[in-house]
Amino acid sequence: LHENDVESLLAFRRLLEEEFKSDLALGKEASSSHDRGKSYRAVNAIDGIPDTYWSTPDNVTTASITIDLGAEAEVNRILIQEYIKLGQRVRSFSVEADIQGEWKHILDGTTIGYKVIRKFPLVKTSLIRVTFNDSKACPVISNIQIFKAPGN
Repeated sequence: LHENDVESLLAFRRLLEEEFKSDLALGKEASSSHDRGKSYRAVNAIDGIPDTYWSTPDNVTTASITIDLGAEAEVNRILIQEYIKLGQRVRSFSVEADIQGEWKHILDGTTIGYKVIRKFPLVKTSLIRVTFNDSKACPVISNIQIFKAPGN
């Protein structure tokens, strides 16, 4: 590889490390509109363990997870992953933030699959709600991470 290409790749790596340095949701509290049971609780989506996941009962294809960051924080990135071993299920989702006591729409998305990363304008909040609006089967979400990327 040419030295210019190597430097470009290293700079990109540093950028990624900075953008996704601190997962603000990791180890925090989470609740959901529907839980399948103790083994499939909402907190599984933010525990940092790839083989745990949140799921709804089989007949529930629309549901939401609310993440309590514990304190107000500035955020502008979200990463969501389905437990892909059970297939891609989510067709659409939306994200909201509680801003001064009111839920404000942040973004809409379509399929998630293995992983989706979305950026949005900087908001200051302590609560993030992800709603899975339409799924082929009950959603199975293994990971949700929330970040504040620098410079935004």
